[in-house]
Formats: sequence, C-alpha cells, structure tokens
Amino acid sequence: MHHELAGKTVIVTGGAQGIGHAIAELMAQEGARVVVADVKEDQGRAVSAAIGADFVRTDVSDVDDVERLVAHAISEHGGLDVVVNNAGITKFVDFFEIEDEHWDRVQAVNVRSMFFLMRAGARHMKDHGGGAFVNISSMAAKGYRHTSSAAYASSKGGVLGLTRAGAMQLARYGIRVNAICPGIVLSPLNEQWVAEHPEYIGEIPLGIPSLPADIAAAAVFLASDRSRTITAQSLNVDGGLTID
Repeated sequence: MHHELAGKTVIVTGGAQGIGHAIAELMAQEGARVVVADVKEDQGRAVSAAIGADFVRTDVSDVDDVERLVAHAISEHGGLDVVVNNAGITKFVDFFEIEDEHWDRVQAVNVRSMFFLMRAGARHMKDHGGGAFVNISSMAAKGYRHTSSAAYASSKGGVLGLTRAGAMQLARYGIRVNAICPGIVLSPLNEQWVAEHPEYIGEIPLGIPSLPADIAAAAVFLASDRSRTITAQSLNVDGGLTID
C-alpha cells in the first residue's frame, strides 16, 4: 500500500457488505480515517471493527440521518475530505410490474440520498480546501439490456446527471465529483442472478466479471490526489460491456 489517502477522512455509505465493504477496507488500508454508514447495524459494526473504522447507522434516504453522519465525521475527525456514495438497492422486476412504492424507494435510496450527502458534505468542503465525491452508478445507466428494472436504471442515470451537474457547480470550490459504473460484479447483491445467468458472463469482452475489489481500486484512485484534475467523469469498470 502507498497510503494514497493518508490524513483524509472518508465516508462510505452502504459499507456493511459487498462493494461498500471492499471500498471501506481498501481506503482504510490506504491510510484514510473511514466512517462506515449503513442500515445493517450488526454487519456494519463488524466491518468497522475489522478495519479500524467508525460506524454510524444511517438510512441514507433520511436527510436527518445524513446530516448526523456528516456531523459525526467532522466532529470526530476534524473534517471531511471524501464521500463515497455507494448505498443502493434493486430487485429484478418487469417494467409493468413495478409498483409505485418500489419506484419511489429506489429513487430515494439510489439517487436522492446522494444529493443529500453531497449537499451536506460540500457545505463543509467548500470552506476547507475542497474534497472529492465518488458516486457509484451502474452500467444500467448506459443501456445495459439485462438491467434489473427500469426503476434501477433510471435511478442510476440520475446519479450520472447529479455527478455532472455537481461537478460543474462545485468545481470553483476545489470539489471534484466523479462516478463509477460497475458492470457485472460478484457481490452479495447480485450473486444469485449471476449464478442463474452464466451466459451473461460470456457477453463480457474480457470474459470475466468484476470483483468488489476492482470497484474499490477505482474508488481509491478517484478519491486520491492522483486524480486531482479529473471531475465530471463516469468510469466504466465492466470488462468492456459498455464503451461510452
């Protein structure tokens, strides 16, 4: 490890498992002071204890929870440098079977929450030398034909719009905003789907699915000073499934 994030305070939402766990762990290994946020309290506390991080139980769709999360990071660690907006939900459902409540919940967790956290974090960053946001979107935002649902794809498309607009409006404060678009990732969120559809792996040009560690590596890069002139971008980590 090169301690790319030494001295930085990082919030990782959805950090109790899968991609979020991998991101939180690698950022801690790279020297960051990590705050793990999740609704899964037992798992979140276990992960945090294992990697030497704080845990704050957070429902990211609740603006008060988000404000408390940011306040914790600032009060406990003296500031906030990086936010990884990773928390997200989905389920596989046909276009005509999406219920109104499901649509609203997916948008609330997957994209509205990101705005809440960007707003709260940027209020601090703009007066303290800037910072970085890494928003986890998806190849579903770019037209992947096997996406879980229209609700999920729409929410992840919203993440890209928020990333680009946020990057343009926050750049003058030294705040960078980028997104990662994972492809097929072998994580708890979709491992059953991958097992049921092995033929989809064959569609990946590189022939292999991603691991949570692959997404974590991209997140560390976008959070670090190595990407200091990169903003408003979406980085595909999908083995070549999408090319835009």
